Amino acid sequence: MRVKHPLTEAPVVPDASRLAPAGLTQPVSGTLFHPSIVSSNTMSNLNSLRETLARKQAEVASLEQELSAAQAAQFTELPAKLGLDSIDAVIKALAAYASPRLKGALAKAFGGKLPTPSVLREAPAKEKSAPPSAKPERRKRVTVTPELKDAVIQALQAGKTTSAVAEECGVSPATVNNIKRAAGLTKPREQA
Repeated sequence: MRVKHPLTEAPVVPDASRLAPAGLTQPVSGTLFHPSIVSSNTMSNLNSLRETLARKQAEVASLEQELSAAQAAQFTELPAKLGLDSIDAVIKALAAYASPRLKGALAKAFGGKLPTPSVLREAPAKEKSAPPSAKPERRKRVTVTPELKDAVIQALQAGKTTSAVAEECGVSPATVNNIKRAAGLTKPREQA
C-alpha cells in the first residue's frame, strides 16, 4: 500500500512488517498473502489441471505404443515388398550403399567381408552405372609411331579440327596438340 505524504505529495512506502497482521508473509514479488487466503476456486483449478495433465500423458503413452506397433508392422512387411526373405537380407543388400563408417561396422558384423549388392532387383535406369566402389577403367596409352604422326599432320593440314583428328586417329586432343607443336603447325603467341 502506497500513501502520499500530506505536505510533499511524495509517495511513502510503509514498512510491511509493521502493517501486516501476525502470520502474513511477504514473497519476492512484494505482495502480501496468507496460505489461508488462497481461495478454494484456485485449488479446484489446480486439481483440474493435474487431472487434464494425467489424461494427456496417458494419451501420449497410448499414441507412442500405436506408433511403435505401426513401425514394427512396416519393418516386417519391408522384406516382402523388396522381394527378399528377411530383414537381415535387406540389411545385407543395402550394406554396399552405406556410409564408410557404417560399412566398417557392418563388415565386422558380417565377419570381415561385406556382401555384394546383387540380391537387389535392378531399377530401370537411363544409363547403367558402376557400383560406387568400382574405379573407372583407364584408357590404354597409345604409342605414337611415325606413321601416326604423319596421319595426324596430314589431317591437320587438310583443315580438320584438333578434336576431329583426335577422334579419327584414336588419340587424345592433347596428343594431337603436342604433335602439331612439334611439327611447327601452331601460330606463335603474340607478345603484349
